[in-house]
Amino acid sequence: MVDTPASEETRTIGVSEQELAVLGRIAGLSIAPARLPAMARDLSLTLQLAGELDAVLGDEVVPVIRPFDPSWPDEGGNGR
Repeated sequence: MVDTPASEETRTIGVSEQELAVLGRIAGLSIAPARLPAMARDLSLTLQLAGELDAVLGDEVVPVIRPFDPSWPDEGGNGR
């Protein structure tokens, strides 16, 4: 996907129940199947909100959503 300014593109980011179940297994988490729909919906909404915040904030701050690199140093617990 080519990156374009937010005004030219609307991104839909979401997490399916199947993706959540797989990620949970990889992380060693036991997620009850009955909880998957609500958790997937909530995670999808959170990712969409983070994407909207990135669009509003532009280049003024570090993006809310960015690739994870385990070699990054601890940034003082600011959640980024």
